[in-house]
Amino acid sequence: LHHFFVMKSFVAAIFVLGGEPERDLYAVRLAESHPSEDVYVSSPGSTAPQRLRPIEEAGRLHLDWRAVDTVTNFSTMYDELLQASISKVLLVTSPYHMPRAEA
Repeated sequence: LHHFFVMKSFVAAIFVLGGEPERDLYAVRLAESHPSEDVYVSSPGSTAPQRLRPIEEAGRLHLDWRAVDTVTNFSTMYDELLQASISKVLLVTSPYHMPRAEA
């Protein structure tokens, strides 16, 4: 996972492209440093809820299992993000996944 400096004022939510344990663990660390942002996880792995428990206990976790590929990672969560007035997210993914995520 890449580490970037993020200005807190520019982040409205943390958005995780699920499927890898490292992404879940990184999301937990990000959530600790961004305590007012909710965390949205698209297509998490079967054991992700255990790793994401600290976020869930804080009432900030949104899980969704509808996505089947990178495009639907976003499209299945789009309405929920809009309803929450979220227009900017901090994306959590792996370096090899970034070209697909940017498309």
